[in-house]
Amino acid sequence: GHVAAVLVNDNELVHKGQKLIQLDPADLQNAVNAAQAALDAANARQAAARTNVELVRVASDAAIQSAQSAVKGAESGVVTAQAQIDVTKSKQVQAEAQTASAQADAAQARAEVVAAQAEVLRADTEQRRFSKLGDNNVVSQQEILNANAAAQSASAQLEAKKKHVTAAEAQIAQARAARQTAVETVKQAQSLLIAALTKPSLAV
Repeated sequence: GHVAAVLVNDNELVHKGQKLIQLDPADLQNAVNAAQAALDAANARQAAARTNVELVRVASDAAIQSAQSAVKGAESGVVTAQAQIDVTKSKQVQAEAQTASAQADAAQARAEVVAAQAEVLRADTEQRRFSKLGDNNVVSQQEILNANAAAQSASAQLEAKKKHVTAAEAQIAQARAARQTAVETVKQAQSLLIAALTKPSLAV
């Protein structure tokens, strides 16, 4: 540093340990002040760095929790969609079975209608024959009444068979509608499943 004062005179006798000069303390104080400022700045940077580390940790934890929540949500969506597909496919199989059963009933009903039509034709023929025989007194009145009753019964049976066919055809239509609904529901559930499987997740 700089000399502030000389404490002895020229050619003066000096003793061991005697102060000869006095240094200017300003330079030393400036150095101390600069070192203290540098220390304070370093401490401030350290505190800021610790704060940033904590903020990053909190943000990372939040990102991880958000990603985990998204994964759980996607997994739940997959399970739900798969369960809906399974249930709907079961309904589709049931509807197809009902359709097949209704078609079999309708086929049987149509066959019964054909048989009933044949019976009506036979009964009408018998009725006309007995009516002619009755005019000639060849058969009794009771036999004529029996023939008339048989013809009426055959006609009634034919109408009943026709109604059975109509009901069976209605069942076919209902079963087909149920099957179509099940098919559409399966498609929708499969779309939901694909969406759940391909849903982007957050990278952790």
